[in-house]
Amino acid sequence: MANTSAPAISGNNPPLTAEAQANVALEARQAIANLGQAESRRMAERHDCLNSTQSDANADDGKVGKPKKSKKPKKPKGPSKDKREFDYSNVHVPHTVVPMPHLQNTARNAHLDNGLHKDQLQESSGFAEGYINRTRYHRGNIDVLHNLHPHVMYQRNPLFDINRPYQQEFTRVELNPLTGATINTTRSGLCPYCEEINFYELKNSCYSQHMSHSHGVHTDGF
Repeated sequence: MANTSAPAISGNNPPLTAEAQANVALEARQAIANLGQAESRRMAERHDCLNSTQSDANADDGKVGKPKKSKKPKKPKGPSKDKREFDYSNVHVPHTVVPMPHLQNTARNAHLDNGLHKDQLQESSGFAEGYINRTRYHRGNIDVLHNLHPHVMYQRNPLFDINRPYQQEFTRVELNPLTGATINTTRSGLCPYCEEINFYELKNSCYSQHMSHSHGVHTDGF
């Protein structure tokens, strides 16, 4: 009988073209990339699972971070004390008027070059600019005030003198109604340049501000 076997196929594959090689390389890179993304997702899921398990364990053990320090509750502030009001409007205290010519300010302003606006200025009336006439009112005693307000004491200031323009003649101080002790934070000075009876607090500089702003007398006596 005749031999009818199929022709033999060569085992050698034909070489790939450049385009085919490029396609194979691209497919390989995509496969590797997909594999890397899948592996990354699996690792992330595994890591999240571990973190969740560890957090639950720490929460059960009460060891999550350092315990926060509890803040101490703030102490409530006490009610603010209202300042006492003292009315001396209906009280007449005899006084002696003492002129203070050596404290009068007759200084003139420095010369200014007025330029184009010189013709618009008004002539001075002849009085010195910045003239301040200070008159002192010496009371001598203020016994009439002693029974006017309860829990108050008036003290004579030993430093009061005509050569100490800033010093007050009398100091008012409130008293503790239970013990009778003086409350030094309430000390107030009687203004010697006001004709009316006006006391100003010493602690918060009300007295010094009044003396400088209203009468031009400063703490150094000028």
